[in-house]
Amino acid sequence: DLLVYYQTIAPEASAYGLCRVVAPSEFKPECKIKNSDRLNVKNQYICRFLNRFGDGTRQLCAIRAHLATHGIVTRSPIISGLEVNLPKMFRIVQNYGGFNEVTRRKKWTSVAENMNVKLINPETKLDRIYLKYMLPYDILNNVYDCEEYSQCKNELIFGVCSVCLKNV
Repeated sequence: DLLVYYQTIAPEASAYGLCRVVAPSEFKPECKIKNSDRLNVKNQYICRFLNRFGDGTRQLCAIRAHLATHGIVTRSPIISGLEVNLPKMFRIVQNYGGFNEVTRRKKWTSVAENMNVKLINPETKLDRIYLKYMLPYDILNNVYDCEEYSQCKNELIFGVCSVCLKNV
């Protein structure tokens, strides 16, 4: 037993200040892993580590790059202390038929619910945010064909997008 051994040599070892206990060569500790325990092994491919940016990150980078070309260089808007998820807002508005349909049918409350934003009057705040940040981006014909999206997509594959770093 290690503790009993240490207590027997403690008076002699305390004179030197330090004590190093080395187990004898015939000492074999028992294994605590039972045969019923299973370890889940997962392959981690090094070549896939850099491809961790999803569509939301790429789209946010493209939105920021597009805003930078129009001279709007700010951080993402904040509502109730939380940053507004602009790609999610864009997707939800597009699912409802676009900005004109959401405004005409007064669906901003539904947009706020889908974004999990708790606001008393979401129409005015979300409408202003969409007009300032998303409408220039929304005017593009096809999001995935725009130059900013492809530039950000290529830069994100190799690391961090330089356009997004400038706008943060």
